[in-house]
Amino acid sequence: MSKEKINDIEIVKNVVKNTEFQAIKTRLSYINRLFPNLCPNGECVLFCYVKSHDLKEVIKNENKDNDSLALDVTGSPLSHSFGDDSFNVTITLPKKNWYKDEEKHIPMDRRTAAELINIAQEKLDAETWTLPVFSLCDPSDPRENYYERVILIGTAFDSQYFIPIRVCLPAMTSLEHIRYGFSQLLRQHLDESWSSLKVDVKITSTYELCGTSFEMIDKKDQSIDEFKGYLKVEATWDDLTFLPPPTALSNKLFAEIISGSKASPLCDLWDQIVLLDKYLTMIQTYHEKHLSSRYSVKPLIFPKDFNNPYSQGDDVMKQLKRLLSGDDPFDNDQVTETIPMSKENEGTTKLIDFIKELPKRENLDFTDKFWQIIRAADNYVLITDCIYAIFEAMGEKNFKPQLNSIDETRFAMMVSELYGENKKFSIHAGTLSLELVIDMGIEKLSRDYLYLISNMSLLEMSELQKLITNVSNEEFKLDNYRNKLKALAQIHISLEFLQLIQSQIDCRCEVTHSIFETIFNTYSSPNSPLKYSDLEKPKIYTISMPAPLQIISEITNKEPFSWMSTLTTEKKDEKWTTVNCYSRIPIFPPNIYVPGELEKGQMELGDTYYVTYAKIHYMKSC
Repeated sequence: MSKEKINDIEIVKNVVKNTEFQAIKTRLSYINRLFPNLCPNGECVLFCYVKSHDLKEVIKNENKDNDSLALDVTGSPLSHSFGDDSFNVTITLPKKNWYKDEEKHIPMDRRTAAELINIAQEKLDAETWTLPVFSLCDPSDPRENYYERVILIGTAFDSQYFIPIRVCLPAMTSLEHIRYGFSQLLRQHLDESWSSLKVDVKITSTYELCGTSFEMIDKKDQSIDEFKGYLKVEATWDDLTFLPPPTALSNKLFAEIISGSKASPLCDLWDQIVLLDKYLTMIQTYHEKHLSSRYSVKPLIFPKDFNNPYSQGDDVMKQLKRLLSGDDPFDNDQVTETIPMSKENEGTTKLIDFIKELPKRENLDFTDKFWQIIRAADNYVLITDCIYAIFEAMGEKNFKPQLNSIDETRFAMMVSELYGENKKFSIHAGTLSLELVIDMGIEKLSRDYLYLISNMSLLEMSELQKLITNVSNEEFKLDNYRNKLKALAQIHISLEFLQLIQSQIDCRCEVTHSIFETIFNTYSSPNSPLKYSDLEKPKIYTISMPAPLQIISEITNKEPFSWMSTLTTEKKDEKWTTVNCYSRIPIFPPNIYVPGELEKGQMELGDTYYVTYAKIHYMKSC
């Protein structure tokens, strides 16, 4: 429940009642970027204009995605003076640096914006109201100075302080100006604060190495399973320098991935995890329906909504017959040879190389190959027929499946019994055939992950074997298999992060091990962000960790994606904070800018950095 009382919400609504404007409780990317500690839970209230045909979507998205409330306005919206075409900016930027809904927020003239803030401040109680309130201003207002165009004015609420906030869009600048303009930033701050007191400095430099954060992507343009990941490094320090010093306060490596992304080289392994989860759910449903016995003669029927990415229909039995006749149905599959390590990359090991080798890894045996065939079955009758065909070949055609000594699947145990002194042929009623398939699939996956981790030397073998315990020598219990599948999923997500990082940065082995250890400890802990129920649908996962020094020294030779200074001066009754943010991509959506401005800046400056200037003034209340 929000701290704001219902009557306070009504007060905010009434500020814009019967006007053309909206009051929206929301999260704003640019506010949380400029003032990361200002908004409780990242939320604030924004006064702006929203076109009538966009209003429903804004309300829906904010309720759904941001868990926030759009404050509706009674009365009919008036025709906005800017018209429908005033903000149709044609520039196409390589990526977005803002939330999709922010493109629907249209500014107002500065005088009206200030009036709304003043009314809100007069009517809201600073003892109970905690959210900052902002008005979006039109930077093209002819009364505005071009170099100090106000884009946002607002206030934060505190029982002891009056806190006005102002955000401006100065002219764009170049990297050289940022690199050598520190004295100007300090002089600007001292001019604003009328003080020569000690200045507290905080510099934040961000290096975006690949992708765009998923929350910045228009979901209509890209589905969740096409997300390629996002990776950035953020350095923070307290000296007025362009590059982070060795003693930086914080160097953070931030990564974002989505489980089941088709763009990932590990997607096939995740598809198998999801398929096994579906099989386990089918068995649970069957047991609940036929409580008398797991050996019921009632047939198990796949649900109508069963979706199998491997489905091949009639080819399943054809491939199995080839395997039973001694042929390898996967011999014709294209195999990529291991990329030899060059002297330049000496001391580095790439996960992608071992992923490519998985289809032909050493110690593949009959159960591994059978799982690759049977996972393509789209009904249970076919699965049962295939299991029966194997045992029929063993009993009538003297077929002997090649099994590794480390193969401890239920199938391997049944084979041993069949060739023992007391030959025993199992009848596969109820769910037993699917149980055998699940067992083979989960053990095949275990050996795949074991192969990747052991070749990368990411974990001690004893630790890994403790994590991936054998469940085949016990009674088939759903919880045991689900716990093991969850452990495999935790390993998988950790490898996804490592693969993303290695795709952008050449890490030495010790750095790779350190990164994986940090990720794996997070995702295998009792408080793991990954829950078993998350296997059903693709989900966003993030990790934030200290960036190794090797990575910092490598990426700081490149141009930063954004560079931001926060300077603060404080004395008895007042505190001033000035923020200068330079970003390769605007932090406001293009509809905020004057048409043609972005194109002109890029043509004139080339390596353009978009400048945002902000000021917060804390003044002690009387």
